[in-house]
Amino acid sequence: MAYANGDSTDYQEDITINDFDTQISGFPQSDTVCAEDFPVSYTATASGTDAGSVVFRWSYNDTDGASVSIDSAGNYYVVGSLNGCEAYAPLRVVEYGAIEQRAFIWYFGDHAGIDFNPLNDPVSPGPPRAINYGDPND
Repeated sequence: MAYANGDSTDYQEDITINDFDTQISGFPQSDTVCAEDFPVSYTATASGTDAGSVVFRWSYNDTDGASVSIDSAGNYYVVGSLNGCEAYAPLRVVEYGAIEQRAFIWYFGDHAGIDFNPLNDPVSPGPPRAINYGDPND
């Protein structure tokens, strides 16, 4: 260790590093669902050391537990926690035949970005434009 006045000292302590080998599976990363089939249920399973002790939490309505029932298209994820470590698995649910409206925007921080497909004219969006987030006139 080094101190502000320039002095230093040695310090030694044994530590144990445990391998975190937990993996989450049990559902597809992307699933296409017909509108009439919503809600759809998914169940996460864990593998690895102490897999039976993994605690799951879904991003959908902050649902706790291995299973979740999703009633709309979107991007979701589940986190499996064990002894302070976390494993993550994504899930993209697409509604068959639905038109997805997306905006391709890069954010640079300090309220700046570039909008590559402004939604004010979806048929002919025009060239990319600089945008100043936080400007009420933009």
